[in-house]
Amino acid sequence: GEVSAKFKIPQLTLTSKQVSGGNITLDATLANGSEKTAVKLDVPALSGNGSAFKADKVAMNIAMDGGTRTVKGTLTSPLSGNLEAQTIKLPKFVAAVNVSDSSMPKSPVAVSLQGAASADLAKKNAAIDFAGKIDQSNVKGSAGLAKFSPPSYTFDLTIDKIDLDRYMAAAAKPAGGGGAAKSGGKPAATGGAAAEKPFDFSALKTLNANGSIAIGSLTASNVKASQVKLKLKAANGKIDVSPLSADLYQGKMNGALSLNAQSTPAMTVKQNLSGISIGPLLKDLTGHDRLEGRGTVTLDVASHGATVSALKKALNGSAAVHLTNGAIKGINLADVIRNAKAKLASLKGEQVEQNNDTQKTDFSELKASFKITNGVAHNQDLDLKSPLIRVGGNGDVNLVSNTINYLAKASIVATTAGQGGKELADLRGITIPVRVTGALASPQYGIDFGALAKGAVEQKAKEKLKKKLEERLGGSKSGAGGGNLGDKLKGLFGR
Repeated sequence: GEVSAKFKIPQLTLTSKQVSGGNITLDATLANGSEKTAVKLDVPALSGNGSAFKADKVAMNIAMDGGTRTVKGTLTSPLSGNLEAQTIKLPKFVAAVNVSDSSMPKSPVAVSLQGAASADLAKKNAAIDFAGKIDQSNVKGSAGLAKFSPPSYTFDLTIDKIDLDRYMAAAAKPAGGGGAAKSGGKPAATGGAAAEKPFDFSALKTLNANGSIAIGSLTASNVKASQVKLKLKAANGKIDVSPLSADLYQGKMNGALSLNAQSTPAMTVKQNLSGISIGPLLKDLTGHDRLEGRGTVTLDVASHGATVSALKKALNGSAAVHLTNGAIKGINLADVIRNAKAKLASLKGEQVEQNNDTQKTDFSELKASFKITNGVAHNQDLDLKSPLIRVGGNGDVNLVSNTINYLAKASIVATTAGQGGKELADLRGITIPVRVTGALASPQYGIDFGALAKGAVEQKAKEKLKKKLEERLGGSKSGAGGGNLGDKLKGLFGR
């Protein structure tokens, strides 16, 4: 951009024996397109010598106008230095900054800091220690420049609490449950819609930094976490955050993530969530809590792309979940099974039922793993257990369109009086196929009662055949050839 400056020095002496001067002012502006920055510096008086000089007070004002964003700040401090060693210090500075941005939900944001700063011009490094407030957050820490050119930053930052959603642009902040989920899981129409804005990682391509951050309480994309700790290293356009740990939703998170900002952005995420209460996490993250329970979630994925949609389409990797004492909301398979006997007499074909938030299928344990390919998560090893039923299944969850196509297979494993009693005896061992389709936010459940009836008839036929064989061959008593006939029949019928 264009620089203009006025530097007034009425009187200044800089020698090894004497440093003196006063009323030194700098008035400078930098204009770059629609952005303009103005800086004013005042040094009322200097005194001392070449090895130790000082000013009782220096004052700086800065104003930045970038159209939708404006920044105004002030800094005051005593100043000391050493001409021979080429060092400058602000031993006790006080700074105040006010940031206004029309794109942020919270504006303006006030910053007040105090601390000490120093620069070694000979060694080409600088350091700052500070404490204060940024909006609602209490912060303290240190930062530095390990070298001036190219700049290499170091930092160690502690924040008591911060809500990042207060500062996210409205267009970028995720809606509760996501836009696709609220529209029935269908992709937004492209006709006349604004083009998706690509990520801008240009500032990261030349970033060299190494440091750590600790946050007592964090909210980001409506997800709440505490005791957040991370270490960051950035060099040559690549950023690695490892380790990344936090306490969240009654459990713990440990893992790492990385971003390569060169050419097409590429990202990897590896996380292990242990002891997590999955329902509240999903509710805050997506706006829906279709799954309840507590346990472990693991994630190992990678993707690349310049937009959110591109990242979804290129997502590959794996995920797994192992939960206990929870529920799947929207359908009560136990009720379906309890009513199945009555329905067998009157229903044929497939009956489709809408999602019902008041219904749920309780489980004592749920395990499933997913292979993710181009944004589609495939599962084929669902294992859901409860005292009454077992559920297996296979199918796909499409993360690009936010839809599901899954076939769950439920079967009765117990018929105790408290869990259904004699009315379920005829259905014991029969598989009930349930097709889950539609939007993730509001799926439909298709129960194939025709297949259920066929299974019931086949099961009944097996039972009758077994009974006749037992009667003809002497029941379950041991025959002359030895062995238990009942055990053999169990093997024959897969029981």
